[in-house]
Amino acid sequence: MGQMRGALPGISFREADHSDVDCLMDVQRRSPGRSSTQKFRDYAVRALDDPSLLIVVAETGNEAVGWGMTTHFPEPDGAAPPGTI
Repeated sequence: MGQMRGALPGISFREADHSDVDCLMDVQRRSPGRSSTQKFRDYAVRALDDPSLLIVVAETGNEAVGWGMTTHFPEPDGAAPPGTI
């Protein structure tokens, strides 16, 4: 995906795929208060299979330092509900 407007220098973002599940788990393990259980792994795999969801990985160099997810609603229908999966 490359650099985005307003991105921090040295951090790039790209779309995640199934080869990133271990990377997402590693970021979760290093993040205080975040879950890195089998339940999270299953959640990540399901999210990667869902075409209405987009997971991005934030990297600096070759190290993943974060991730994010958003939901795509093809037709606007008010505000997106929180925690949708």
